[in-house]
Amino acid sequence: MKKFLHYVILLVSIVLIGGCGNTQYESIHESIGLLYFSTSIDKSNGKGSLYTIDSSGNVSNVLETEGLELGEIYHQNDTVIVNDVSHSYLIDEDISEETREHKEYTAIFAEYMDDEERVELYNSGYDENGTYHSHLYWQHDGTMQYQDLPYFVTTAGIYEDSLYILEEKETDEHMVLHEIVLDETAVDNPLLSLDYQTDELVPLTDMIVTEEYIYCIVDVQQEYSVLMIDKDTGEVNENNFLSFDSNENMSTYLPHSVYNSIHWSDNQLFFLDGQGSLYQFNKNGELETTYDVPETSDESLYIFPSWSGNDLYVFETTVNSSVKKINLKEMEMEDELELKEGSFSEISEQFLYDFEVINGF
Repeated sequence: MKKFLHYVILLVSIVLIGGCGNTQYESIHESIGLLYFSTSIDKSNGKGSLYTIDSSGNVSNVLETEGLELGEIYHQNDTVIVNDVSHSYLIDEDISEETREHKEYTAIFAEYMDDEERVELYNSGYDENGTYHSHLYWQHDGTMQYQDLPYFVTTAGIYEDSLYILEEKETDEHMVLHEIVLDETAVDNPLLSLDYQTDELVPLTDMIVTEEYIYCIVDVQQEYSVLMIDKDTGEVNENNFLSFDSNENMSTYLPHSVYNSIHWSDNQLFFLDGQGSLYQFNKNGELETTYDVPETSDESLYIFPSWSGNDLYVFETTVNSSVKKINLKEMEMEDELELKEGSFSEISEQFLYDFEVINGF
């Protein structure tokens, strides 16, 4: 995962954010979708920006934040959450701010559990003894909890009250799958040592966790594969669906969204690559259908997905920008919203890290 990142470049207080009144709140909740931009990784606070897209294709900057490498937007019901290096911004009936116990610079995972409580995961860095640390935050009975994890997390997924993570060790060691049960405390259970060393397998997406299986799209020595792990038996399978003759060729297919390019719906697995190709797999990880999203290619500056049930929305930028709506049942484009020309001309030294559909169209 460190290789992949190289390719892509507790509740302490709640305060009302000054200057963020009803106009911004209403704009966010009435929007088609949201975009989060941030400066790249460093140990300064950086700068981030949250933009809305409305039904007319207008793009507006509604919130300025500190930065967060690979920062994610996530939402459930009427609550939208955006994180930066020091804070979480909760947008529901108004916009409020949580100050985090620790500063975080690189996001790994952010999602809701089934009981509508939050989970956030960050890679923190090495301590003075050379041990890598990741930081886990989760909500229990409305209060954010914190636990240090003494290892590097390369990808994660959630099922019910359990967080599944893949630990990346040093180059000559095997990767380890963990299940972390989240309650009043976080109980970390190493489940399985995978038969892959760090340089042999690079996760490209979040993990999708179902009752039976764990899925992830991975690069295994210049081949893109669906990695499947049987939760009961620990059996591991990989189904190759795309092969490359060089790292340079492979890099053009890397998903633009570091973690959000995979989706599960109606016992089907979906993946969007960096060329705008959409892949549909059955529950056994076998490729069934491929669809090329119109007017996307390696010339696109951004190809970012947001999934909503049986719909895929793709934010795409070349000379102009648009949001395309794909019907996953039919594997065809249903609609397209062109964004106003010059919508992002004021953004400098910030990279798009997430696109999240709120209302769709």
